[in-house]
Amino acid sequence: MVCSKMWTDVTLKLANRSLTTCCKRFPPVVPSLNEIEKLGPNLFQNHPQFAAEKLHFLNTNSLPAACGYCGDAGANSMWSVWNKWRDVDWSQEQLAKLAQEDHTSQIEIMLGSSCNQTCMYCNEGASSAWAQIKGLPVERENEEWSREVLKNLYSYVQKSESRPLSYSFVGGEPLLEPRLFPLIEKLISFHREHPNSKIKEIRIITNLNVSERIVNQLLGLIMQFPEIKWKISASLDATGKFGEEIRDGLDWSRFEQNFERLFATHIFLELIPSINCLSITEHAGLLEWLKIKAKAAGKKMDFGKSWHIASNTVTDPVALHPGLLPQNFSSHIDKAIQVLETFPVGTAHEVHAIHLNNVRSMLGTKRSHAERERAREWYSQQGQLKGKDYFSIFPILNQVL
Repeated sequence: MVCSKMWTDVTLKLANRSLTTCCKRFPPVVPSLNEIEKLGPNLFQNHPQFAAEKLHFLNTNSLPAACGYCGDAGANSMWSVWNKWRDVDWSQEQLAKLAQEDHTSQIEIMLGSSCNQTCMYCNEGASSAWAQIKGLPVERENEEWSREVLKNLYSYVQKSESRPLSYSFVGGEPLLEPRLFPLIEKLISFHREHPNSKIKEIRIITNLNVSERIVNQLLGLIMQFPEIKWKISASLDATGKFGEEIRDGLDWSRFEQNFERLFATHIFLELIPSINCLSITEHAGLLEWLKIKAKAAGKKMDFGKSWHIASNTVTDPVALHPGLLPQNFSSHIDKAIQVLETFPVGTAHEVHAIHLNNVRSMLGTKRSHAERERAREWYSQQGQLKGKDYFSIFPILNQVL
C-alpha cells in the first residue's frame, strides 16, 4: 500500500504555520524556525515526521496514525480516488528506492483564512467569518516564519527543475487575499528566470462568491500569462437556497453569474462538491445544473477536457457524515449516477462514479443512537450560533435523526 500524496503533494499553510501532504492528514506538522533553518529546502519532503510516515507505509503496508481519516473510512475513503498510485504494482526494488525519492508535483499554498462564508463543515481555522461568529481571533501569520518558509520553497522549486510543478491556492477564500496575485506573479517570474523549471498548472480553489471587480482582476492576471494552464475550482454543494444554507454566506446568483462568465473563457473550470448528509438528496440536481451550464457554454462534450467535477466527502463533523443517513437514501445516489451517465464517458466520468458508489457504501455506518444524539446536539448548537433552526431549514434531519 502506497499513497501517492505522501510523495507528490506539499501543502503550506502560512496562517497557522504548518505543513502537510493531504488535507485529510491530521495533525499537520508545525516546524519551528530552527527546524526550517536546519532542514532548508529539504523541509518539504524530508521533515523527520514525513520521512517516518513514508517508512511506515513501506515497511508495514498500512496507514500511519496521521492518516486516520482514510483508516477509518477504509475502502470508501478519498484514498481510492485521490491516490494516483492506487493501481501501481510496485516491485520490492522500486519500494526500496521510493523511501529516498522525491516525486513532488503539487504545491498547495494557503495564504490566510480571510473568508466571506461560514460553511457548515468549516471552522475558525479556515474561515475568518467563522472566527468572527465565535468571537475568536483570526489566525495571523508570523511574518518571519512565512519569509523563511517561502525562501526555502523557492530554493526547493529550483532544486526540482526536472519535474513540472502544479500550484494550488486555497483559503479561506484565496481571491480575498491581497497577496494572492502578487505571489502568483512572483512564482511565474521565478520559473521564467529558471527555464528548466516548469509550471504545469496554476489552480485557484474558490467559493466564487466574490465581486465583479475581483473576477475582472483574476481574468486580467490570466490574460497576462496566456502560456500558463489555469484551473479555477469552484466549491459548491447544491444549487439555489439549499446551497446557500449549507455554504452560509453564499450569494447563489453571484456564484452562478461568475461561474457562467468563467465557463465562457478558455480556463479549465472545475466544480468541487463536498458531499455530505444534507447535500446527497441534491446531488443529481447539481449535476443537471452543471450539464446545462456546459451546454450553454458550447462545451457539453468537453467533460474532462475543459471542465470537470471533483470528488470530496465531508466526514468531520460526524453530524454531516453521509453515514448518518439510512441505506435507503442510496436511491439518491442512483439518481445522481443516472445523470452522470448522460455525461461524456471517460476517466472523469469513471472517477466520479467510483466516488458516488463509495458514498453509497458509507450510508448507515454512523447511525448508532449515540451518534444520532450527538448530531442533534451539534445542529442545535450551530443553530444557536447563527440564529437559525436547522431542523426547520432541513426537515430531513427530523426524519433521519
